[in-house]
Amino acid sequence: LLVLAAAPAARAQGARGSALDVRGTVFDTLGAPLRGATVALMPGSHEATTDERGAFVIARVRPGPYVIRVRAIGHE
Repeated sequence: LLVLAAAPAARAQGARGSALDVRGTVFDTLGAPLRGATVALMPGSHEATTDERGAFVIARVRPGPYVIRVRAIGHE
């Protein structure tokens, strides 16, 4: 099981109707940051990989509804 902490849309940078950055942090079930997880927005081809702190940024995302998918080897 993975836990995702994403910044609320209100904190995203950009004006209404323009592209925004989606930022967040992925943790494992023990609360440790998860390095190397793939975070993807669907639909579309936006994705990022988490760094050593579990942090990620997906840049220049058009406003709209997305499903966030997080995948990491050895985790559900």
